[in-house]
Amino acid sequence: MIKACVAPSPEVLAALGVYAGVYTCIGVAHAMPGTEKEVASADVLLTVAFGIAAASHIAALPLVALLGFLAMLWVSEGRRSRMLPVVPIAAAGAMILVFACYGFSPDASVTCSAPRRG
Repeated sequence: MIKACVAPSPEVLAALGVYAGVYTCIGVAHAMPGTEKEVASADVLLTVAFGIAAASHIAALPLVALLGFLAMLWVSEGRRSRMLPVVPIAAAGAMILVFACYGFSPDASVTCSAPRRG
């Protein structure tokens, strides 16, 4: 019982990543009229939220990208042209984070916890 409460399952982390990604997309859409520094920090946070979703379950990345993009289009009435490149760039950054989790190896069975011998 304690192990289930302390260590979240991948499904819980995927749900957290989807929620954080959509919520951060709405935040990025609200930050667009601000300064470039505010927008850049929000973009980094969006990439990390997408990375959490993708690292927990790779099928969560297209879901969070689609839902986040739709939320951004809904919130940003007059600034839609600035929104178009934000989600694909954050999704590409999330894929880089996922590959970094696996040590930049295309084989997902290789983990960084076991030392390599050879």
